[in-house]
Amino acid sequence: MNNTTGLLLVLLVAILVGALMPVLYHLVQTLKSTKQFLDQTGHRLDEALREITETASRLNRIAATVEAETARLQPVLDAAARVGSTISHAREAVHTASAALGALAPAFFAGIKAFFDSRGDDGEGDADGEGPRPASSVDGEGRHGV
Repeated sequence: MNNTTGLLLVLLVAILVGALMPVLYHLVQTLKSTKQFLDQTGHRLDEALREITETASRLNRIAATVEAETARLQPVLDAAARVGSTISHAREAVHTASAALGALAPAFFAGIKAFFDSRGDDGEGDADGEGPRPASSVDGEGRHGV
């Protein structure tokens, strides 16, 4: 190899190493701070994962308890639903009956009034309550005859 080529090669390697030194230094510093961060947060991460696991197991136990109690209370809930349905049907029946009564009541009371009015027209008598007098027993002057 030529002396100039060797010198040029050494010069290029020196420039490359000179340019890479700050980059390598920052890379080493970044790796150190990353390692320190992971060391610090690793313990907290383990603790957080443990607490999350405990919370999940508690929630699973609570869910199992709720499912058991729901199964135990299911007959009560079904009975309440049936009572509600019965009340709803009764309300509908009362509504229908009140509508029918509201439609028929005026006719019923008009019939009662007509009945009592017709009895009042047929039952004219004197004030002593004897009732109507037969026409053959009254003479022309309004006296009872023999």
